[in-house]
Amino acid sequence: MTATDESLFWKERGDAYVIKEQYDHAISSYEYAVHLDRDNFAAWNNLGCSLYKAGRKEDAYRVKNTLEELQLKQKRELKASEASVFTSDILLFFVFLATVWGILLGYRLYFWGGADLNMGFAWAGIMAFIIVGWIWAFFLLWDTEHIVCKFFALLITGFVGGGVIVLSRLVYRKIIPSVS
Repeated sequence: MTATDESLFWKERGDAYVIKEQYDHAISSYEYAVHLDRDNFAAWNNLGCSLYKAGRKEDAYRVKNTLEELQLKQKRELKASEASVFTSDILLFFVFLATVWGILLGYRLYFWGGADLNMGFAWAGIMAFIIVGWIWAFFLLWDTEHIVCKFFALLITGFVGGGVIVLSRLVYRKIIPSVS
């Protein structure tokens, strides 16, 4: 049995004592649970409540401070993990960008001939960057709980859609000058 599992066991045992209103036994169980796992937020919280109900308000206040420190620690760890996910997202972005660029360049060369290879590279690169940038930004912004971020994801979608249409017309006119 791991320390986390054992801590959970002692926390649940403390919960059983609270139901019976045996706060001294509950406090002992919760103290042992947090001794085994210093990050057991639920055990800390229940320890504070039991201390308060047992009339040990100063001790409950100290536990409240520990809970606040634990919350800050968990927020810092979450931000650090999000930063590492963001870094891997950037790498995926460039891999996806290169893939889309290659597909668009091949499409351009196959369907419109390879008359101007530089124009093909430029067109494929710009279109790939716009498409991949939109996909990446959309999912990065959409995957949050903030409504403002979701609004910006939809706004970016509108701008990208319009930009792709305008850019496609410009490129098409450059490739086939007779079209007006």
